[in-house]
Amino acid sequence: MNAFSGRSCYGLGDLVGGYDERELDISTRNLATFETPLERLQLTRLPQGETNSVEVSQAQMTCILQEEIPENVGISIDDGGIHVPRSTSNDEAL
Repeated sequence: MNAFSGRSCYGLGDLVGGYDERELDISTRNLATFETPLERLQLTRLPQGETNSVEVSQAQMTCILQEEIPENVGISIDDGGIHVPRSTSNDEAL
């Protein structure tokens, strides 16, 4: 998180929506099928919290944001930290 020091403005965005954008392959969807008291359900998107889901989601976000990392964006789990370039005042880093 040292990339955020000396910045005059920064924020944090939730990238959890990335899980919903990643489709599961049709051949593996049966592995994401489960029974509920009401009906049988099958996941068709990347399930959050399952083994390797975080790795897949981070790889996807890193690919999408590769031109911005690490100068303007940092990714941690399912959050994206966004910061402006380092500020200077009288040629001194803030």
